[in-house]
Amino acid sequence: SSGINAEYGGWKRKESEQEFSFSLDDTTLLTLQHCSTSNITPPGLTLITFTLVFAPGKPIKKTVNLTVDSKDGGRWVYPFTAHSTAAEPDDTIVIRASGLHKDSV
Repeated sequence: SSGINAEYGGWKRKESEQEFSFSLDDTTLLTLQHCSTSNITPPGLTLITFTLVFAPGKPIKKTVNLTVDSKDGGRWVYPFTAHSTAAEPDDTIVIRASGLHKDSV
């Protein structure tokens, strides 16, 4: 346990002892890694921090659900939309061929 303790504008952040499990309903496009869980006081919130990697190979728009389950019995489902657009070409490659109609060696 790293014992993260910090104060931000009167709010205090302390590493949480609560246990959670996390899942995505689609892991073909996204990977999820839990980074930390902290308690924020006041107002008594739990802050869960993730690293989420979205690496599509083509343009796509898809709704994915992040499910957080508490060991104490709570369950929260957070839908979000992952959206990628077509990339702008960063360069042009021109290939000129010579010696066509000849056998390749």
